[in-house]
Amino acid sequence: MLRREFNDLVWASDDIETVAHYYEGAVVEMRVDLCSSMEMDYVGGSSELTVPIADYTFGVEEMYYPAGAYWYVFSRAYLLEHASDIREIFPNLEPYMERDE
Repeated sequence: MLRREFNDLVWASDDIETVAHYYEGAVVEMRVDLCSSMEMDYVGGSSELTVPIADYTFGVEEMYYPAGAYWYVFSRAYLLEHASDIREIFPNLEPYMERDE
């Protein structure tokens, strides 16, 4: 992602607790300009697309938990045109990590 290499569909969250839950060794932060006129239905996978992948832009879905957080799904083409300031960050995820007790 740091080299602007994206999968066909990319899921992201604006919530640090969600990031911690799905953490797999790196956190990438990016600014994405959301053009409301281009928003489409949120899809959880490519099998849910109702348009060809080349025509998909992005979708947004509010999460049930935590309240006020959002999931985003972006197409590669949308990110290539609308994403900037892509960088790896190192937030303290410890307060949000699940503990085995």
